[in-house]
Amino acid sequence: MPSVKGTLVQNLVGEIKALLAQGNLDFEGLAKELEAEDLALLDRDVALSAWYPVAPYGRLLEVFARACGGDRRATLIESGRRSARRVIELGIYSQLDTRTEESWENRVGRMLVTLSGSFFDFGRWEWQGLQRDGSFSIAVQDAHAMPDPL
Repeated sequence: MPSVKGTLVQNLVGEIKALLAQGNLDFEGLAKELEAEDLALLDRDVALSAWYPVAPYGRLLEVFARACGGDRRATLIESGRRSARRVIELGIYSQLDTRTEESWENRVGRMLVTLSGSFFDFGRWEWQGLQRDGSFSIAVQDAHAMPDPL
């Protein structure tokens, strides 16, 4: 079963619990639009090192984005930034060590490719290199299970 690492799940569960505590979401509403396995993620402690099915994670991301309102894409990007900050603060992923002379683009691209296996147990990510405009590209294959919000 395609899965996502608990590190990401824990971050999202924390964001949803904050929305519940603030009154921006209510559990009864969640229970109407989510499946039992999705809600179960909110009812238990999420282990950072465990693997969780990616489908419930994707559905929780959708609910989170809707609850935040505004631009869905911007909401998901900002949530991803917050999640990345928390992952960096954990200090458990050596790929995030910033002590290097490597260019920012190469370092970020390399990190994304190597971290993909730390967070997803499906798909193959491959560094495609820098583009003329300063951006970079990564090819992702065999990621049919990746939920749209990701």
